[in-house]
Amino acid sequence: RKSLNYIAKKTNFRVKSIEYYGLDVKDYLQALSSNENFDLVEKLNNFSNILQQFVDKSELSNSMRIIFQKRN
Repeated sequence: RKSLNYIAKKTNFRVKSIEYYGLDVKDYLQALSSNENFDLVEKLNNFSNILQQFVDKSELSNSMRIIFQKRN
């Protein structure tokens, strides 16, 4: 955030919002399942949406959406 604010200020913008998303939990669990003797996806599928929200809120995602707003 500090770097984005610095860049925005230098270019006469401000950071309006930053959203984190990605690091798809289902893909991650599927990858783990291929290395284990039991199906993690099957066992955790019901919790994946909750888990994904936790990952996104923790800013651990692999993608960001940044919205800049032009200053007057």
